[in-house]
Amino acid sequence: MTATADAGPTPAVRTPSRAEYRAFIGIAMASAAVSIDLVLPAFARIRRDFGLPAGSAATAGLITAFFLGLACGPIPFGMVSDRYGRRVVLRASCLLFIIGAIAAALAPSLLLIKVARFVWGLGAGGLRVTTTAMIRDRYEGADMAREMSFAMTVFILVPVFAPVLGAGVVKVMPWRGAFVVCALFAVGIAVWSLRMPETLPPERRQPVSARQFVMTAGIIGRNRKALGYTLAAMPLFGVFSSYLASSERIVGDVFGRASWFPFVFGGTAVVMGAASLVSGRVVNRVGVERLIGRVFLAYSAACVGLVIVAVAAHGRPAFWPYLLVLVAVLATHNVLFPNMSAAAMQPVGHVAGTAAAIFATASTAVGAIVGSRIDAAFDDTVNPFSWAFLIAAAVSGLLVLYARGGTRGHASA
Repeated sequence: MTATADAGPTPAVRTPSRAEYRAFIGIAMASAAVSIDLVLPAFARIRRDFGLPAGSAATAGLITAFFLGLACGPIPFGMVSDRYGRRVVLRASCLLFIIGAIAAALAPSLLLIKVARFVWGLGAGGLRVTTTAMIRDRYEGADMAREMSFAMTVFILVPVFAPVLGAGVVKVMPWRGAFVVCALFAVGIAVWSLRMPETLPPERRQPVSARQFVMTAGIIGRNRKALGYTLAAMPLFGVFSSYLASSERIVGDVFGRASWFPFVFGGTAVVMGAASLVSGRVVNRVGVERLIGRVFLAYSAACVGLVIVAVAAHGRPAFWPYLLVLVAVLATHNVLFPNMSAAAMQPVGHVAGTAAAIFATASTAVGAIVGSRIDAAFDDTVNPFSWAFLIAAAVSGLLVLYARGGTRGHASA
C-alpha cells in the first residue's frame, strides 16, 4: 500500500517506472559498498607502496575511516532533507562523495587518504539516508520491507562485480585509479537523479533545528518497536563491517587463496542478493516481524555452525566447509538487516529523513567501532571473526525479543 502520493514532478521530469526507481535506489545505496569493495583488491599494493608489512592491518583503517564518515553523515543530511526535500540533498551528497574520492586519489600519505575517506563516507552517508527516506515517503509496513529488499538485491549485485573490477583496475593502472572509478560512479548517480521525482511534498517538510532531532529521538526512544529494532541492527552491522574489512586477509592469509578473493567475494554477494530477492517476494505474505523471527532462528543456527567449524579446526578449517557456513550466515544477515530497518522506520514516517539518519548513524557508528575491534583481534585464524558473529547474534536476538514485546508510547504517522 502506498503511504503517500509522490510530490508532482516538474514537467521536465518523467516519473520513472517502479523497476527504474528500485534500480536507482539500490545503486545509490550501493555507493557505500562500491566504495569498499572496489578498493579491497588494492590493499596489497597500498601496503607495498607505503612500506607496510604484507599482513599489516593498517589498510583496514581505510575501511574504518570510511565507516566513521558513513556514521556522521546521515544526521545532518537527514535533517536537511526533511526541510528541503530529498533530491537536492541527494545531489549534494554525490558532490561530497566525489570530492572525497578524488582527494583520496591525490593524497600523498596514508593518513591523508584516511581523512579523504572520512569525507567520502560523509557523502555516502547522505546518499544512504536520503534513499531510505525516499522509500519511507512512498511506502510503509510490509510494502516498505518489500521495496527495501528489492533495492537490497540491486545493492548486493553491484559488489558482485566491484572486486573483479577493482582487481582489473589495479592490474592495468595505479591503485589510485580505483578511487577515480568510485568518483565516476557517483557522477553517474548524480546524473541519473535528474530523472527522479521529489518524494517529500512541501506540506510535510520540517524545520531544521536541534528540537527536531530531539523530538525524533524521543519518538524512537518511546516506541519499543523503533528502539528495539534500531538497537538490534547495531551488532549485525558491526560484524558485517568486519567481514568487509577482513575478508581479503581471511581468504588470502588464513586460507592461502588470495587470487580467489574477487570471485569468492562476488559469489557470496550473488547468494546474498538472491536471499534479498526472495525476502522481497515473501514479506507481504509472511509479515515483516514474522519473517524477522523465522530468519533469525536460521541466522543464529548458522552462526553456531560457523563457530563449531572454526573451533574444531583450531581456527584454520578447511576452506569449502567454512565458506558454505559463512555464506549461510551472510545470506540470512542480508534478509534481516533491510527488514529490521523497515520495522524500525514504520512508526516514524512523518520524520522519515531524521529517523533514517538516527538509524543509519547508530548502526554505522557502532558497526565501525565493533568492526575495528574485531579487526584488531585478528590472529591469523578465523576464531575471533567467527565468535564475533555468534556474540552479535545473541545480543541482537535479545533486542529483537524486546522489540517484539509491543509498542510503548505512540507515534502518529
